[in-house]
Amino acid sequence: MSSIVINAPPDKVFEAVSDLNRHANWAAADISIIAE
Repeated sequence: MSSIVINAPPDKVFEAVSDLNRHANWAAADISIIAE
């Protein structure tokens, strides 16, 4: 499994991944999100 570090505040990341209009841009493959 690979990972990505996103240099953004959690609220901005959640805003992006919860925007269903943009879902196809980032959900082409299975993903998991783990808050640290």
